[in-house]
Amino acid sequence: MMEWINENSGLLSLVAAIAAVAGIFVPFIIRWLDKKEKRQELLEEYDIRKSMDIFPMSHEEREFYAQREILKNKLKKIKKLDKE
Repeated sequence: MMEWINENSGLLSLVAAIAAVAGIFVPFIIRWLDKKEKRQELLEEYDIRKSMDIFPMSHEEREFYAQREILKNKLKKIKKLDKE
């Protein structure tokens, strides 16, 4: 076993270096993807609230219908993810 490790020490070092580099970049990629997803959710919510402005209704009614549409969109996304 020790002989095999000595023969392949260069390969093991390379694998360790790649793992270290991946360990540095993966959190940044995850953060970037989370920001992108959050931005998309905010844009969808903005569009829903903007579309509600054209209807004459009280603030409470507008808030109720907007929240309902936002929840519908979130449920659609969850269903889509469950199917995959």
